[in-house]
Amino acid sequence: MRALFLAWLVLLTLYTSAQFTDHFSDGDFTDNPVWSGMNDHFRVDAAYRLQLRAPAQNGKSYLCTPSAVKADACWEFSVFLDFNPSSSNQVKVYVCSDKMDLTDSLNGYFILIGGSADEVALYRQKKKGTTKLIDGRDKMLDREVNALRIKVSLVAKELWQLDVDYGNGDFYREGEKTDRLTGDCSWTGVLCEYTSTRSDKFRFDDFVVRGSTAPDNDFPGKSPVPGDLVFSEIMADPSPSKGLPEVEYIELVNRSDRELDLYGCRLNNIGFAAHFTVRPGQYFLVTDSAAVTRFGDSIAICPLKLGASFLTNTGKLLTLVNEDGVTICSLDYRAAWYGPKIPDGGISLELCNVALRCPESAMFWKGSVHQHGGTPGAPAAGKPCELSVPLFPAAMYWKDSVLTQHVNQPLLAAGKWSIDPPLPEFRLLSAGQQLIRFYLPVSEGTVYTIKADSLTACLDTIPGSFSVRVSMPVAPDSLKLSELLYDPVGKESDFLEVYNPTAAFVSLRNVSVTAKEGLPGKIVDSLGLILPPFSYLAISEDTLSIIRQFPQTARGRLLQTPLPAFVNRSGYVGLLDATDALIDEMHYSDELHHPQLGITEGVSLERVSFDIPGTTGSNWTSGSAYTGHATPGYRNAGTPPATGSGLFDLSSKLITPNGDDHNDKLIIRVSLPEPLPVSISVFNASGHLVSSVAKEEPVTGTRSFDWPAEHEMQHPAGPYIVLLEVFGNSGRKELRKEAVVISR
Repeated sequence: MRALFLAWLVLLTLYTSAQFTDHFSDGDFTDNPVWSGMNDHFRVDAAYRLQLRAPAQNGKSYLCTPSAVKADACWEFSVFLDFNPSSSNQVKVYVCSDKMDLTDSLNGYFILIGGSADEVALYRQKKKGTTKLIDGRDKMLDREVNALRIKVSLVAKELWQLDVDYGNGDFYREGEKTDRLTGDCSWTGVLCEYTSTRSDKFRFDDFVVRGSTAPDNDFPGKSPVPGDLVFSEIMADPSPSKGLPEVEYIELVNRSDRELDLYGCRLNNIGFAAHFTVRPGQYFLVTDSAAVTRFGDSIAICPLKLGASFLTNTGKLLTLVNEDGVTICSLDYRAAWYGPKIPDGGISLELCNVALRCPESAMFWKGSVHQHGGTPGAPAAGKPCELSVPLFPAAMYWKDSVLTQHVNQPLLAAGKWSIDPPLPEFRLLSAGQQLIRFYLPVSEGTVYTIKADSLTACLDTIPGSFSVRVSMPVAPDSLKLSELLYDPVGKESDFLEVYNPTAAFVSLRNVSVTAKEGLPGKIVDSLGLILPPFSYLAISEDTLSIIRQFPQTARGRLLQTPLPAFVNRSGYVGLLDATDALIDEMHYSDELHHPQLGITEGVSLERVSFDIPGTTGSNWTSGSAYTGHATPGYRNAGTPPATGSGLFDLSSKLITPNGDDHNDKLIIRVSLPEPLPVSISVFNASGHLVSSVAKEEPVTGTRSFDWPAEHEMQHPAGPYIVLLEVFGNSGRKELRKEAVVISR
C-alpha cells in the first residue's frame, strides 16, 4: 500500500511540475537529458558547451530534447556566436514545438537570434507561417562576437516575456505579449542556419527549463452549457468578396465568465475531435479545415471538416450541442434576414448584440455594414442594439375570427389575458416570437379591450403588460392618402402613408396601390391588417430604410410590402379596394412642394386636409423641417388637429423668464381619456431640439409639465415649437404642435 502511494505521489509530481537542466558537464548530450536529431552535426566542446560541428557547407542543423511544460514556464539558456549574425547565419531556439524535427512544418514558439535586424525576438510558428510577437531592439547583435543569456517566461499560459543579458550581467526586458498557448508543447531545441564558413561557430550552454504540466487530457476549459456560447455571425455566401477571404465561416462568442473547451461538442452532428479553448468574451470562427490558413494568425479559428458548401445561401438550422448532447445554442438563419434587398454575396449576417436574451430571433440579425462585408473574429460593425426596451403592441390582423397581434419584440412567456366585455369563446391560441394569436369571434359594432399581464419579453427587464382595443373591421372605403415620399435620399426607399379618418377599425385586406391611373395595382396586404380609428400607416418596400431616413418614424405604424415605382418629378398614386374600385387618388409633382424648398430629395408631400380631395394640388405641401421633412406613421405637421380632442393646453404663448412669477415658465397641461405614454419636445426656430420635457411619460387624466426647467432658463429670446406625441396601442397615435415665444 505504501509503495502504491509513493508511485501515485511521483506521478502527480510529474504531472504538476516539469523541469530539466543541462550544463553539458558530463560531456554527453545524448543522456540525462537526451538530445536527439542531427546528432552527428553536434558535439560537446572542451569547455563543456554544446557546439555545432556541421560539414563546411550551407545548411541547417537541429537538436531537440523532450519538454512538456504548459504553464507558468521559464526557459533560460546561453548562446555564443563567434560572428556577426545575419539572415543567412542565425539561430532559432524553440522553447516549444509539437514536433521533434525543427525543419518540418510545426506549431510552436521560438527565439530568433540574428536575422537581418540583428535582434533577439520571439515568434509564434503555425505550420510554415510565422508571426513576430515580441520585436527586440535592432542592431543589438551587430558585433563580431556575441555572448548572450536569454530568459523566456510564460505566465498563466498566455503572457510571454522576453529578457536578454547581452553580456553585461543584467537582463533587459525586450517586451511582453499576450498570446494563448494551445496545443501540444513537447520539445525544446535549437535550429542553426549557417553558411559554410560558420558551420562550427554556434555554441549553447546552461539550459534551465521549469514550469508546470498536465496530462494531455487535462485542459483548463470547461464544457459549455446552454447560453455560454452564441452564434454571432454567418458568412454563407462569401462570393464575390468585398475584401474578406472567399470562405464560408460561422462565428461564435463565449458569453460566459469561464474558459471553455469545445472538445466533444458537435455542430450539426460534426464532432470537435480536438481540444479548443475559448477565453471569456472571445470571438472565434468555425470553418472548414482546408480554409483555416486563409484568415491569417490574428483570428482564433476552430477547424472542422465542414466542406466548402456547408452553409446554404437561403438558410439553414445550426445546432451546437455539448458532449452530453445538451443544446448550447441554435440558429435557424434565413437570407430574408437581410431585408427586402438580399445582397449578391460577400456580406455576412451579424447579431446586433451578443448579450441578448434571445439571440436566435430574426429581428436582431442584419447584413454587415462593414466595408469588407463582415467582421470575422470581432464584434459586429455599427452600434449595438438596445438590451432594454419596453414591450408594446404593433400591428393587428383579423381573418376568419382569428386575431393576430404583433409585438415589438420576441415573447418568452405568454402571461395572462382577459377581454372586456366578456366573450366566452375568446381564448389564446399561441404566443411566441413576435406573434400572439387569439380566437376572437367578435360581434359587429362592439369594441373589445384585450388586456395582457405578466408577459416576459426578450428586451423588457420586468414583466410587461398592455391593452389593445379591437372591433369587427369594416371595409376600407373611407381610407385617405396622407403622405408620399417619391424622391428619397440616394438609394433609400419611397413610402406611402394612408390614414383612417373614422372611429371604425378598418381592414386593409386586398387593398392595392397603383402608380398608373385606371390600371390595377400591387396588393399591399392579404392577411387582414387592421388600421385602428384615427390612425396612420406608412407603407414601404424597406421599412428600415424609412427609419434610417426619418428616425422619428412611428415604428409601430409601418408595413413592409412591395409597392409600385413612384417616379421622380411627377406621377400618380391610386388606392384601390379588393374589387379595384378607387378609394382615393392624387397627382403629385415637384410643383406641389414649397416654392422656397430648393430640393425635393428626402422631403415628403403631406396632405393638409382630409376634407379636401386628394386630387387638389393645393391640398399638399412639403414636409416640415421641424419634423425632419416627413412624418411616417403619424399626423402630418400641417394637418390641423381633430376638433375638440383637447389633448394639451398651454398656459401662455408668451414666456417672460424675468423672475416676477408671471409667465416665467410655460405650463403644458396634457389631458387624456385613457392611460397613455406622452413625449414633449421643444425645438428652436432652426428646427434643432433644445429640450426633452417628457419622454414616454405615463399620463392618466390630466398632468402638467413645466418648461424651461431650472437648468434651462438661459434659452435665448425668440420663437420655439412645442411638439406633443401621444403613444397609443400601436406606436404614435397623435402629434400636436404649438408655437411659443420667449421674450426677455
